[in-house]
Amino acid sequence: MKNYSLDSEEEKIFILNYRIKRNKIIIYFANGKKRTVEYSIEEEKEILEKMKQQVLESNDFKYKQLNDKYNSSLYSLSCEILYVLNILKFSSLSPKTLNIYTCWFIISMIILLSSIFNNDAKIKDIVKNMNILINQDELNKKIRTNKNLLANVSKKTKKFINSIPEESEIFNLHSADKFSYDDIRTIINNILQQELDDNVKSNILSNNNTTL
Repeated sequence: MKNYSLDSEEEKIFILNYRIKRNKIIIYFANGKKRTVEYSIEEEKEILEKMKQQVLESNDFKYKQLNDKYNSSLYSLSCEILYVLNILKFSSLSPKTLNIYTCWFIISMIILLSSIFNNDAKIKDIVKNMNILINQDELNKKIRTNKNLLANVSKKTKKFINSIPEESEIFNLHSADKFSYDDIRTIINNILQQELDDNVKSNILSNNNTTL
C-alpha cells in the first residue's frame, strides 16, 4: 500500500508491505526502513491485521488530503490571477523578463499539480484496499469458479491471478499492490453484474413456472 501516515513518527510504524523469503518476513515501513522477523503464520496474521487497521483508520488522512487539495486549488487560482495581473501591469516588460515570469508560473503549476495527483493516487489506494477488505471473501471465492469475472481486466492482473496456487488466497492486503484501482473496481462490478443477471434469470424461470 501507499504511505498514508500523518507524520514522521507514524511513518516509523506504518507498514507498506512485506516479503517472505527463506522462512523470514521482511517488513517494509513508510520511513524507508525495514525489519526482518522469523516467519510464522501468527506473525503474518499480525502484520496483515496491522495493515488492515491502517486502511480502516485512514479517514484522518483522507480528510487532510481533501483539505490540502482545497487549499491547493485556492493557491492555484491565486497564482493564475497574480500572473495575469503582472502581465497586464508590466505589459512593457522585455521578452526575457516575460519568459522568467512564465517559467516561474509553469514551475509553480507543475509542483502544485504533482502534489494534487500524488494525493489523489493515495486516496485511490485507500479506496482500492478498502474494497479488497470488504469484498475479500467474495473475491477469493468467485474468481476461482468464474473466469468471466476477469472481463476487461488488464493482462498483467489476469497473469498474476492465474499464477496463484489453488490453495492460496488471491486477494488480501499483501497482494493488493499487484492490482490497480481500476482492475479491482472492474472485478467487483463484474461480480455485481453477474449476480444481477442471475437474479433476472431466476425471476424469469420462476414466473414461467408459475404460469404453467
